[in-house]
Amino acid sequence: MRYVLVTMQMKDTSHFEKTDITWILSDEKTKEIQKKHGKKSHTQAIKAKQAYLDGNFSGAFSDFKKLANAHKEEEAFTLATASSAIEGKNAKAFKEWKKKLAPHYQWYFDGVVADIEGDPKHAIICYEKSTQENESFVPAIYRLAYYYDLYGNETIAIKLYEKCIPLRPLHTNILMNLGILYEDLGQYEKAVECYEKILDRYPENARAKLYLKDARSSMTMYVDEEKEKLKDQRNEILSTPITDFELSVRSRNCLNKMKIKTLGDLIKKSEAELLSYKNFGETSLAEIKEILGKKGLSLGMESDKFLEPKKKDIKPFALIKDNKDESLLSKTIATLELSVRSRKCLSKVGVKSIGDLINHTEQDLLGCKNFGQTSMQEIKKKLNDMGLALKT
Repeated sequence: MRYVLVTMQMKDTSHFEKTDITWILSDEKTKEIQKKHGKKSHTQAIKAKQAYLDGNFSGAFSDFKKLANAHKEEEAFTLATASSAIEGKNAKAFKEWKKKLAPHYQWYFDGVVADIEGDPKHAIICYEKSTQENESFVPAIYRLAYYYDLYGNETIAIKLYEKCIPLRPLHTNILMNLGILYEDLGQYEKAVECYEKILDRYPENARAKLYLKDARSSMTMYVDEEKEKLKDQRNEILSTPITDFELSVRSRNCLNKMKIKTLGDLIKKSEAELLSYKNFGETSLAEIKEILGKKGLSLGMESDKFLEPKKKDIKPFALIKDNKDESLLSKTIATLELSVRSRKCLSKVGVKSIGDLINHTEQDLLGCKNFGQTSMQEIKKKLNDMGLALKT
């Protein structure tokens, strides 16, 4: 499937996550390597992978190249070698190893190069080409989803992330980003499910734990606020005296003798209980049911089921201006290299620069939908590292 970008304004993308080879050499894949090629190759692969993750790309490239030459049929080593060449900015080596890759991999890695060079428009084209060659290639689908999310097209981003769920490899970032998008839409149950899937596999994932806690809190936070208002409304209606309604003499007398004084008393009774009372017949029953129906009530219903609460959103805060050091505060939020959740929250309320950010108090930010303590601590730490702080 092809997703065409239209009306999407290109924004700053200086924050780009390092090419992640954990999808190439996952834990399952390294175990498979040990089974197929022996412990020595497995140990070499782990060593090369760690060098890559530590930022020693030239060392990783050298080690992966040896493994790729020794096990030509092992595609993972060729991919890892190409990744190391890209991150090590070894253009000649990358060009050489790219020839060994399948078309969808070639387009994907060209997209990665464009990302690193700060050309998101070309990167998107490459990722689209990659998915055209292989519509089930998760890394390219993920990067496309990331961009659609970044540029505000959440509907397509969600579809792309959801498409990745049954496919492999399923990276934790996919579930994390999808969970955040679900929260933006108020679909907290789905968000919780995403974070729980991460924790099922990685029980100690700190960010997933915090996001799960925030999502669960959001599921009850808005409902509880509504409950208090609806409780008062419910009590007011259920305490309405029966004498306020124009009932027939027969019906009024029967209810009076049954000591039914309010609508709350009345709905506690079932049809059978009313009909069992002397002189209370079908005519009186129909009269009672009509009155209750107009109030959204019925005989035998539980009072707490009446006017059940619905979720509601919190509106974003207004921006505040101030004067600070322009040379520092004019820098974009991308400079802080925040998590996806924090960036999205700030973007939605129009916070584009560090100057915009420090003109907000903690309470301002916490009043923004889906902005929890996790994001707050992250932002405070980033600002503190720069000698800055939120407005007090």
